[in-house]
Amino acid sequence: WTVLDVGAGWGTLSCALAEVVGEVVALESAFERAKFIQHRIEQDAISNLTTIHGTLTRPPLKAGSFDLIALNGVLEWLGWADTSRSVPSVQVAHLKTCWNLLKPGGWLYVGIENRFGISSWLGAMDHSYLKYTSLMPRMLAHGYTNLKRKHAYRTYTYSPIGYRRLLTKARFEEIDFFATLPTYSRPVYYWPVGNGKALKRVIKILTQEKPNNAKLGWAAKIVDRTPEGLLSV
Repeated sequence: WTVLDVGAGWGTLSCALAEVVGEVVALESAFERAKFIQHRIEQDAISNLTTIHGTLTRPPLKAGSFDLIALNGVLEWLGWADTSRSVPSVQVAHLKTCWNLLKPGGWLYVGIENRFGISSWLGAMDHSYLKYTSLMPRMLAHGYTNLKRKHAYRTYTYSPIGYRRLLTKARFEEIDFFATLPTYSRPVYYWPVGNGKALKRVIKILTQEKPNNAKLGWAAKIVDRTPEGLLSV
């Protein structure tokens, strides 16, 4: 397989992918990080990993080149790529670019939070570096972020329905969603969103591994008492 890692950062995912696929291209917008990845390639003698300093806005890549494209922690930041347009339109434009770069039958992986996920309700910091903004109506989030951070709110995340809408507009088909624990960047467990039976199984395993974790015990009780058909995440 040939894989494109968009927003490759320091190369963590790119280097890991290079161990299991034929060829990896790490696309990174920050020159310092792209240079760091190149140092890793030379230091570890990775022969099937190439670094490109660039962005999805004008990718120096040929259409139909990749079997898999990874957007791991990237889609939510794309709204800043073009502040003259609405955030969804910018995100869809970049997703269309991914579609064009994929080979026929290729795959797109998007690692990102659920806008209405439980972590948001529990006060996890949003990409605005403020709490609860993902839960707010967009206009309210804009006003609150302008008040607190002096800039617009452009780091949009979505519910599964919202992500499906974006991906469909970008011509993607056969769209599946998976929940992960502890995070999508470091998944130990994952299961199909909407599969309540699988979620109950994961929670049972976790409570057996950490029997003294009070928060986990509380979550397990709620999940256990909820009908499987009502467990979406």
